[in-house]
Formats: sequence, structure tokens, C-alpha cells
Amino acid sequence: MTFLRWKMRRQRLLAWIAVFFLFIVSLASIRCASTGEKKPALPKEKDPQYQYELALTAMRYGLREEALKYLNRAVSLDPNHYPSFFLLGAIQAQMKNFEEAEAAFRRCLEIKPDSGEAHLRLGYVYVELHQLDRAEEELKKAAAGNGHVEALISLAKLYYEQNKLEQALETISRVTQKDRRSFPAFNLQGVVLNELGRYAEAIASFQNALQIAPENDVASINLAAAYINNGNLKEAQDLLEKTLTRVKDPTLRQRVLEYLEKIKELKSGYLTVPALSLSMIF
Repeated sequence: MTFLRWKMRRQRLLAWIAVFFLFIVSLASIRCASTGEKKPALPKEKDPQYQYELALTAMRYGLREEALKYLNRAVSLDPNHYPSFFLLGAIQAQMKNFEEAEAAFRRCLEIKPDSGEAHLRLGYVYVELHQLDRAEEELKKAAAGNGHVEALISLAKLYYEQNKLEQALETISRVTQKDRRSFPAFNLQGVVLNELGRYAEAIASFQNALQIAPENDVASINLAAAYINNGNLKEAQDLLEKTLTRVKDPTLRQRVLEYLEKIKELKSGYLTVPALSLSMIF
């Protein structure tokens, strides 16, 4: 009886050992499956991500040439390293090396054809190169799909500067309908409406901008200009005098003084029509 009991205990023990062994083997298999596809860590000097991170660190200290050195090393190690090409393009654009920036952003789009950010930055490069048709094309691609707000504002500004006012208004209105907190969009919308002679609507747009940024000098001066064009001289004068107490920028301060002088001339009858040619700031 004692031998039989011992034999049964021994069998149970062997069964538990077998189960435990299978558990260990299974656990090891899972770990191998999860890490088996990973390549051994690259030495840092051959790791493109590490070189990219060194470039980021260099940029935090304003060392652009040093950053370029690391980025060039990164893309030589991995010709498809998108972050490195993107940062490379951004730095070259900062340095006004626009042809090099164009090449970097084009490479970004070869790697990620649907990258809205790369289309946007390439559009900016083409603006600097005065290739406005190509700039428009890239900004449209950047704005496609989810309606990239920055791309739409840039596209509207491009239309405005080419005197394509209706296209500018249509484009910027897409932003103000989508983002009621976009100060640049409402300010630019006001600029375009003013240029179209729709002064009351321009006033409303600048007022919306000032609800977002109540003491913004640019929007305040723009609103005063729209008031003048609409014949609301008292409102314009009150706003300009208030703005004059806080404005620090010499160019903006000079603009306030010029507008106050125009109001004085209009009130005296020296000018008999609104100053329709008032330039707008954005």
C-alpha cells in the first residue's frame, strides 16, 4: 500500500514537472515570436534614428550645420528615413537654400506620397522660388482630405496676393466655418472682404478676430481701416486712439498716426470720399 501511494505521488510529481516544462517552453516561444523578427540593435554610428535624434539636439542649440551633418549621415544609412528628409528640408528652407529644400521635400513625398505636411512645406518653398502655379498645386494637395487649416490659410493668402479675391474668400471661408478660433483666418477674411469693398462684412470678420485676440494691434488697425472705409469715423478714431496707447512696433504706430490723420482730413471735408486704398496688414 505504501509503495502504491509513493508510486502515485511520483506520477503526479512527474505530471506537474511536465506541465511546468511545457509552460516554460511556451513562454519562451512567445518571447521569441515577439522579438524574433527584430534585428540586433545597430551600433549608434550606423543607426539612422540615432543620427536624426542627434540632429534634433543640435537644432535645439541652433547648430544648423551640425544638424545637417547628422541628417546627411542618417539618409545615407537609410534612404527612406522620412523624418530625416523632412527636417533636412526644413533646415535648408530656413537657410534659404530653397533648391535643396525642394529636393528634400520631394524625397519625403516619394516615401510618403500622401503626407500633407510635406506638400505644405514644398508649397512654401515654391512660393519663395516664385513658382506660384506649383505652390498652388502643392497647397491644394496639402489642404485635400481633412482640410488642413494652415494649408488653406496659405492658399487663400496666395490667391489674395495674386488678386484672385473671390478664390481667396472662398478658401478662407472654409477655415472660418471649420475653426471658429482661428485668428489668422478671420483676420485674412476681413482683409479680403475689405479689398472687395464689402466693408460691413470685413468689420464683422475683424471683430471676430479681436474676440479671439482682444488686444492684437494688427487686427485693431485693420478694423479701424474697415471702419474708415465704411464711413464709421468715430468708431475708427476711438479704436485707433486706444490702440495708440499700447502699440510698440514703430511701423504699426506710424500706421495708426496716418489713419488718425486721414480721419481728421475726412472730418474737415478735405477728403470727400472714403480712403478706399488703405493698405491692410496681415
